[in-house]
Amino acid sequence: MDGAPGIEAFKVAVRSGLFKNCPIREEDIVIADKIYGPSALVLKGKTKRPTPEAVWDDWVEIPCELLVHNIDLNLHLDIAFINSTFGLTTIDGSVRYQTFVPLQSRTAESLYDAINFTIKTIYCDGEFRPVFDDVKDEMNVDMNYASRGEHDPTAEQNIQHIKALFRVQYHCMPYKAIPRIITEAIAKRVAQTSNFYPAKGGILAYYSPLMILLS
Repeated sequence: MDGAPGIEAFKVAVRSGLFKNCPIREEDIVIADKIYGPSALVLKGKTKRPTPEAVWDDWVEIPCELLVHNIDLNLHLDIAFINSTFGLTTIDGSVRYQTFVPLQSRTAESLYDAINFTIKTIYCDGEFRPVFDDVKDEMNVDMNYASRGEHDPTAEQNIQHIKALFRVQYHCMPYKAIPRIITEAIAKRVAQTSNFYPAKGGILAYYSPLMILLS
């Protein structure tokens, strides 16, 4: 229910009072981890084969106070396929806020409707070029397409994260098959709960993407 975070992220959330009327303390989390060990559901959902290391830019870190007031929203997006459904996944490069928007089709109109952000640059696969080239001037946005045969690493990592949390929730249920509407609801839910915890690589280490957007 809390999005299956890591132990440290869960302790930060409890310490910060993100959950109202929650009697759990940090000491309880440590004790429970020692007694029960890793969650079998989380291991089933998150365990996967190793992925190649991403190429990171060697940029000098800017003070957080400047970033908070001067954020250019760069959006990384791709389409994720989960069972019989698919949706547009997005994550921005600054706050690291994640979304999953179910799509009924892969038409240009459906993709435009799913993007409700004011953004500076969109990073995506080359397959999106026919969709966005015609409207990039209208949207006043710069496009950065991945090379042929390659994928945007941030968008791909976001998809793998959402799929892993989806599998965790799936293994919590007693069903062997679920309808599309539940698949969409779970995918949206796990993307939403990911925003409850401070994001690795985000602009602030102790505030979650949701708290930053709501503040």
